[in-house]
Amino acid sequence: MKPTLKINLNKIYDNAKIVKDTLDKYNVDITSVTKLHCCNPVIVDTLMQAGIKKFGDSRIDNLKNIKDIDAEKWLIRLPSISEAEEVVKYSDISLNSEYDTVKALNEEAKIQNKVHDILLMFDVGDLREGYFDKKDIVDSAKRIKNLTNIRLRGVATNLTCYGGVLPDENNLTNLVKVNELLEAELNTNLDIVSGGNSTSYTMFREDNPVKGVTNIRIGDTILFGRDCTYRSHIEGMNKDAFIIKAEIIEIKEKPSIPIGRRGFSALNSKPEFVDEGIRKRAILSVGKQDIDMDMLPLDNDTKILGGSSDHLIIDITDSKKDYKVGDTFELYMYYTATLRAFTSKYVVKEFI
Repeated sequence: MKPTLKINLNKIYDNAKIVKDTLDKYNVDITSVTKLHCCNPVIVDTLMQAGIKKFGDSRIDNLKNIKDIDAEKWLIRLPSISEAEEVVKYSDISLNSEYDTVKALNEEAKIQNKVHDILLMFDVGDLREGYFDKKDIVDSAKRIKNLTNIRLRGVATNLTCYGGVLPDENNLTNLVKVNELLEAELNTNLDIVSGGNSTSYTMFREDNPVKGVTNIRIGDTILFGRDCTYRSHIEGMNKDAFIIKAEIIEIKEKPSIPIGRRGFSALNSKPEFVDEGIRKRAILSVGKQDIDMDMLPLDNDTKILGGSSDHLIIDITDSKKDYKVGDTFELYMYYTATLRAFTSKYVVKEFI
């Protein structure tokens, strides 16, 4: 059998409902981030059933997967000028921080006879994308106001992705004030203040909202039931919506430390080993080309030893199960492992 990613739609639905119900209390809208599952239409439909109406992805190729779905599509990575045509065609809103790019989107929107909505990114301290100076964002917004086929909807920021800076009352209030400044300078109403990603959800879950934030872009928390601030499971949410199963292709007893002079292993890693004597090991027919090691076996008496591009090695010495070659072995998938599995053509996707 091919490695198979099992996707539990009911668990994703339940998580989405919990997140939406929490944010509804504060009139905060959700843009569901879909890049982990490549904007899979089946998962998007499940999220829509839970009441989510906006979807954001970092790649236009993914947004094409839901081009016929009646929902608002966001491009959440800064657009490239070279992809302006597809940005306007397949997204309703894009996040921007360069006037020249917005100008290119305007020219393409004229050709397509559309008005393209944008949010301006403002950097509140994480030091990834966005304007850093308030004067710069005001100057840019004033120029954008004169573009006939662009509509400025508000501002957005990103946190905890590059610098690890956590959202708090200070930096998110700063974002709200930037939006208010733009409203005053442009004499217009801007209806979206997108205050970060899944880490921002923690503040609302803990009943510590930031007034003026109207939107959060959430992926991880909905899909894995995880509090991304504390890197912990949220009680009552599902953390096991994604499970991979792969076939055992070898079982052997071997030493726990490699024998001989050692250098780098495959994929430029230099692993360390602990001498645990002779161990019983199973090799699975899946590897780092398809997954990441960000997983946990369903069998609590086993553990991941490591892997290479095509193999995953599991210590099964202490398991109560009598595994045989040809059996399947299952593991809970977390974010990076699931992300890689969805992009691998060698992994079968199975909805349950």
